[in-house]
Order: sequence, then C-alpha cells, then structure tokens
Amino acid sequence: ATSSATEAQLEESQAQLESLEQQLVERVEAQSVVEQRLGVALSDAERWQRQCQEHEQHHSDELQKLQAKHAAAIAQLQAELHEGRRAQDEDQLQDKERLQQLSAMVKEYEGRMPVLEQ
Repeated sequence: ATSSATEAQLEESQAQLESLEQQLVERVEAQSVVEQRLGVALSDAERWQRQCQEHEQHHSDELQKLQAKHAAAIAQLQAELHEGRRAQDEDQLQDKERLQQLSAMVKEYEGRMPVLEQ
C-alpha cells in the first residue's frame, strides 16, 4: 500500500513538474515575443530619432539660409536707402545752387530795369 501511495505521489509530482515545465516553456516563448516586439519598437524609435535629427538639421540649414538671405536683403536695402539719401542731398544742393543763380539773375535784371525805363 505504501508503494502505491508513493507511486501516486510520484505520478502527481511528475504531473506537477510537467505542468511547471509547460508553464516555463510558455513564459519563455511569451518573453521571447515581448523581447522581439521591444527590439522592433527600439529599432523604430532609433529610426524615428535619426529622422527627427535629420529633419531638425535640414530645417536648421534652411533657417540659416533664410537668415543669410534676409541679412543680405536688409544690407542691400540699407545701401539703396543710403544712396537715395545721398542723391537726394546732392539734388537739394544743386537745386539750392540753381535757386541762388536764378535769384542773382533776377537781382541783376532788377538792377537793369531802372536803366531801361529811363
């Protein structure tokens, strides 16, 4: 009777061991699937990070190009404004000189008028 009780316990222990082995196999397989998914997710995240860095670099380069264009345009406009002011100042000076010449001519003619009237 003892031997059959021991045999029954052995069979029960064997069944529990097989059950635990099956659970362990299932857990290892599940862990393998999780690790595989994590590997794919990590790979995707690294790829997205590289793409983001490439986009950032591209936008940074584009921004620098735009800033350089704007700086050149501002410098050109400032040069044109300066040239325009210089030309305006020169025109005003010429106008003033011409006005002085005309004023002198008018005075000269006014000075002759009494002579002509006599």
